[in-house]
Amino acid sequence: MKKILAVAAMLAVLSVQAFAYDWYAGGSFSYNSEAVSYFGFNPEIGYVLNEDFNVGLDFGYASNNEYANLPGYGKYTAFSIAPFIEYKVTKIGDLGLYLKGNLYYNNSKYADMSDPNLQYGISVAPNVKYDLTDRIILFVGLNFLSFNTGLEKLGSADTTGFFYFGADATKVLNVGSATIGMNYRF
Repeated sequence: MKKILAVAAMLAVLSVQAFAYDWYAGGSFSYNSEAVSYFGFNPEIGYVLNEDFNVGLDFGYASNNEYANLPGYGKYTAFSIAPFIEYKVTKIGDLGLYLKGNLYYNNSKYADMSDPNLQYGISVAPNVKYDLTDRIILFVGLNFLSFNTGLEKLGSADTTGFFYFGADATKVLNVGSATIGMNYRF
């Protein structure tokens, strides 16, 4: 009986070591005060498939606290969910360049509108990651270099499509156009 327990314990230890660092959790905060005061919180959980691919799920919460000077827009709260796949383009030492693709759903509600805004689609943007340690990864999402397409329903209006592609050089130094965050591998 002792031998069976010893073998079972060794197999349990080996199986835990085989899955070491395969999962990670983390996320990012964002703040932008360019036009209105904006706050965002985006936790994520992911799984390392192999050396080149990660998959996972992003969640999001965002709000602004001021009214914009645009008619029909004002204070809002938004929630989102986005499964993702991430591909490692290149890595030199601890620094890597990745492409992250999302299928996303976003539900936002403006304070002065009765119907919520719904948006869903596909986005792809580059991420730069730095492995600070074996377990801690810092990342910057370069959102000013992105591809976005999907459908949106703004309040009670008809559903319309949208498409954005390309680099926005005017936003390279804008903190709101980059997402800075951290992940922890476990």
